[in-house]
Amino acid sequence: MREQPDFREQPDFAALLRHLRQQRGWSLRALGRKIHLDHSVLSRYENRLRVPDPQEAARLDTALGADGALRALAGAAARAAAPAPSPVPARGSGAVPVSGLPPAVGHFRGRDEEIAALTATLTAAGPAGATTTVYKVDGPPGSGKTALVTEVARRTRAGYADGCLFLDLHGYSEGAEPLPPADALGRMLRRLGVPAQALPDELDERAALFRDRTRELSLLLVLDNARSSRQVRHLLPAGPRCATLVTSRNRLAALDDAEHLTLSGLTPAAATALLHEVSGLPDTPATRGACAEIVRRCGHLPLAVRIAAARMRGETPLDPCRLAGQLADEQRRLAALDDGDRSVRAALELSRAALDPAESELFVLLGLYPHESLDAQTAAAVSRTSPATAGHLLERLYDAGLLLRADPDRYRFHDVTRTYCRAVGRAELSPDQVAVALRALLDHVLRSCANAELRLNPHRYRFPSAADPDGPPAREFAGHADALAWLNDELPALVLLCRTAGEQGFLAHCWQLAHMLRGVFFLGRYWDEWERTHRWALAAARRAGDAAAESATLSNAALAHSTRNRLDEATGLLDEAIRVARAAGDRHAEYTALGHLAWVHHLAGRHEQALAQELDVLDFHRAEGAPRKVGIALRDAAAVERVLGLHPAATAHLLEALDLFSQLGLLLDGAMALNCLGQVAADRDAPDDAAGYFRRALAAARACGSRYERARAHLGLGLLAAAERSAVRAGCHLALAEREFTALGALAESAAARSARSALTPPHGDSRPSAPGPTA
Repeated sequence: MREQPDFREQPDFAALLRHLRQQRGWSLRALGRKIHLDHSVLSRYENRLRVPDPQEAARLDTALGADGALRALAGAAARAAAPAPSPVPARGSGAVPVSGLPPAVGHFRGRDEEIAALTATLTAAGPAGATTTVYKVDGPPGSGKTALVTEVARRTRAGYADGCLFLDLHGYSEGAEPLPPADALGRMLRRLGVPAQALPDELDERAALFRDRTRELSLLLVLDNARSSRQVRHLLPAGPRCATLVTSRNRLAALDDAEHLTLSGLTPAAATALLHEVSGLPDTPATRGACAEIVRRCGHLPLAVRIAAARMRGETPLDPCRLAGQLADEQRRLAALDDGDRSVRAALELSRAALDPAESELFVLLGLYPHESLDAQTAAAVSRTSPATAGHLLERLYDAGLLLRADPDRYRFHDVTRTYCRAVGRAELSPDQVAVALRALLDHVLRSCANAELRLNPHRYRFPSAADPDGPPAREFAGHADALAWLNDELPALVLLCRTAGEQGFLAHCWQLAHMLRGVFFLGRYWDEWERTHRWALAAARRAGDAAAESATLSNAALAHSTRNRLDEATGLLDEAIRVARAAGDRHAEYTALGHLAWVHHLAGRHEQALAQELDVLDFHRAEGAPRKVGIALRDAAAVERVLGLHPAATAHLLEALDLFSQLGLLLDGAMALNCLGQVAADRDAPDDAAGYFRRALAAARACGSRYERARAHLGLGLLAAAERSAVRAGCHLALAEREFTALGALAESAAARSARSALTPPHGDSRPSAPGPTA
């Protein structure tokens, strides 16, 4: 191979280039950005260490206004320095082109499955392969795409007789524009032995020459850091024994025939091991918790973990507990993930810079949504666009690697990306923009919850909605099951939005959202979420000075406490609710609270006091003409009458309540009444009647989605079967009851089912099916 000549005796191109650049006051970097060329290449041109590329010389000529002089001098320099043509190495000759692979990444961790999959594919695509293989690897910034493909290329390149070529396309490189396809082809063709002066000027001609040169080769090509499919399409080799690895933050969906792998974070164990290896910090009990918190706050992304590790081992090492504290503060997290040379924020800003204005605007607004996953309707509400437009923009953000797909219709942020998104929002969104977007989102959510609650509890009392009727459209639901599924799926986000509403001053939205969610809280036994939302709602109602809202929230909060047997807390809240309602002259709210208080008396063993109060509440609701409230009061009174041994009265009240619930289509209330009827019948030693009621309760509970009432029915049927010495049937029902109660956190009921199952003996004395659940 001829040595590269010294161009010092042909100074014209270099001298003119330097003169024109300095005349305009441009640095090498500034000129490089203007013509999409790395400044190091320009430096070699000006120091006469590189033959001018004709196409690059043409762009320089245009940018510097040289009127063809640079093009002419480039041609002369190329002709003078032309080496003898270097033939393409024969396949299998052992003359392998320089790969240009970057140095191996130290402490490479946690990608064993991905390496195995890629290695298997590339090994099959080697000399014995029949078709060209293209494998694209995408993922968010910092997920380790380049490290992965470099490692795979090192392990597999020996299987490609004509070698491996690596090219950085600068799709997302700080200080450099994406490498144009023509320039990329020029670089690869030169490395395959094509002289610079023999390169065609046109992109299509260069692509055709590249395909011709690679048709008979066994070559592994690594195209790193691509911006788009358009940048890659012309760079794919034609040989059936060639393979290409492409990395990008973008999904490159237009590469139709390519196989695909998406990277995200490492496993927690691999991320923690990487942190220890890079930082040199030993794994000790004293630091284990802080290190686990560090990698969690890094989203388990290799780049973020390496930066954190670098800060822990720097000239002034950072204590892991202190670093964990910095990362715990979302507003300081991005600053903490910067070691001076690398920055998570800088990496993400390059991705955002590639978005168009509509995509960028939606990306920033999505940071206002407090949960990690969302769909097109939510995005449409916060951005005040149509669901179709929002869906298209979400897909573009997904393609750009800034969103992950949670399921076919939902998207989610990576933890670190969400941190960056919120930081951008704090810096760029005005208070008015935040208020408008949040109001639109909360209007959409509140009206959607109202529609869902209408399906679950169609006759429940409703306050005038705080949502703007002309705001974003609400979700519609096909029926009870559809509404319940949405509420269960969205519950984490809805709880967070309740808090956000209170914090941002949307007080009516806050307490109304909590009020709307009480039905699903009761149905699913979501005690913690129930208590949290109503704590925020109570504060919002009091700040708003709304007595009706305050009383209703106090009553609902008390119900959550009573269902967890926190009777003193429930009593205090109900006394306050009654006081507020009476001061406001709101008899409906007063008697709602009195009904809840009667149930607390019953749970506390004050059954006579409870029954008298329940009957008083019943009379009020009959006079008020509220059939659902009448049915609830009848059922609650019957539960107390059962304990007092007043079985005929209990049965009559329950049958009347069941008839009302059936007329109103209230499945949950009906299931509760049927379970109570089964218990009363069991007490009366009418096992056939009891079994019939429990089976009907089981069907109603399944229809309304109540796991608790389903478990109560199984428990009743199991105890009846045990009394009949039917051990198999009893064991089946009791096992189902125990499993459901345990899953719901109903520990006392679960223990009762477990005890009955272990004994499998008929009940004696007062050992009957469990007491009815709390009022709905």
